[in-house]
Amino acid sequence: KALAQDQEQMDALKSGLERQLAVIQAAQAELELRTQQHKEERARLDEMQSALSCEWTVLEGQLAAAQNDASQRASSEDWAELQSQQEAVKKQQAELQERSAQLKAQ
Repeated sequence: KALAQDQEQMDALKSGLERQLAVIQAAQAELELRTQQHKEERARLDEMQSALSCEWTVLEGQLAAAQNDASQRASSEDWAELQSQQEAVKKQQAELQERSAQLKAQ
């Protein structure tokens, strides 16, 4: 009878250990799944960071080009203004030469 009780206790202990092992194995499987999901999410974030870095580089290039264009436009506008002033000065010089010639003729 004592042997039967010992066997029952051993079976109950074995059953409890098997349940604990099943819980541990389930937790391990859940941990492995989460680890895999974390790796996949990290890979997605790395891809996004790389894409954003490329986009940032493109935007920096576009900004530099826009600044260069604006600078050139300003330079060409300045140049046009200078040419306009030069033409006005030439016109005034021609008028002065004409008046001078008229005065000399008198």
